[in-house]
Amino acid sequence: MSHTFYFDDHTELVPHLAQGYFPGEDGAIGRARSRADLGAAGGVVSTVGDLALFDKNLYDNQLDGGDEGLILEFLGPGRFDDGSLIQAHYDFGPKQNYGFGISSGIYRGAAFFQHGGLIDGYTSSYYHFPDNGLGFSVLCNSNANVAILLLQQMLDLFLEEPKSAPTQASLEDPQPSKPIELSEPELARFAGVFTNDKAILNPLHIRFEGGALKLDVYEFMINLDVVGAQQLLTSPEFPMSLTVTYDGPPGSRRIQVEGTFFVDQYTYDEEPPFARSAEDIESLVGDYYSRELDVTYRFFYKNDELQYRVDSGPAARTDWPARNLIRLSSIRRATLVRGDDDEITGFRLSVQRAQGVRFRRVAFTRRD
Repeated sequence: MSHTFYFDDHTELVPHLAQGYFPGEDGAIGRARSRADLGAAGGVVSTVGDLALFDKNLYDNQLDGGDEGLILEFLGPGRFDDGSLIQAHYDFGPKQNYGFGISSGIYRGAAFFQHGGLIDGYTSSYYHFPDNGLGFSVLCNSNANVAILLLQQMLDLFLEEPKSAPTQASLEDPQPSKPIELSEPELARFAGVFTNDKAILNPLHIRFEGGALKLDVYEFMINLDVVGAQQLLTSPEFPMSLTVTYDGPPGSRRIQVEGTFFVDQYTYDEEPPFARSAEDIESLVGDYYSRELDVTYRFFYKNDELQYRVDSGPAARTDWPARNLIRLSSIRRATLVRGDDDEITGFRLSVQRAQGVRFRRVAFTRRD
């Protein structure tokens, strides 16, 4: 695996490294900033050829003197002190046992082990089916939801759907919901910011722009169609169903979300309308330190954008959709902490399974 290594310096020039991109508005493509400063989360560089060698070694271990116990321990599920299995707590996909960075489960009756990831400009997905002698790897230099979708198509080509008796629902063969034509004011009423602190995909920001509804997932936009008085559907590439409850005054609506990318149904509460002011930005800019991570985040305003950087890493833009919530990426957010005088004293950082890591304000800065 000569093309696989740990990449933790964003200033390093790596030969043949694919540039990461993200889809922007109106079909535009943007160049993603390097996130090598995040370490393990996106810090491993590899190729599908090297991953094929990795997969091959799971069948015939050449490491540690060929000890089969090494592979069994690597693929085995983790357990808590009480003996119960550790499970991956994702919003999307089937619930899976979780061990040394490897999740396991059943797909179409076949046991699998897998690991995947998403970071600014890149997505990846790897599946290993030991009983079928199959391994699949997809690496993409785009953080659009591409890798898992391509891999899903590959799995469906090689793995047969388990045979089962037809259900009443399948016999009825329901037709897919069709979009409803609405006026712009009727479409605009769906717009809003909805949050759920327990969900990885948080917040859900529904925008009304250019006469259309879109779900803003930070790095890219997902088209939304209205298919009922209170129901929205996303595009097939990111299948979700959103049901909006209109009870109560503006700012008190709720959204229930379900789809093939969600394990359970999630309920999101609407945030009050928020339009940040110069005073809000002035109150936020500064340095924030985490003793737990030994990392400093700096927020600053530059080129008419609210930006941040981690230690001496590259600058990156932010999105501030709600008064106490700042999005740093599609899966990374900062929940602001305020003191008795309403001044910002710190924030709690949440990234996938890591929730509520405390950062305290250590300094004010007016420029970067």
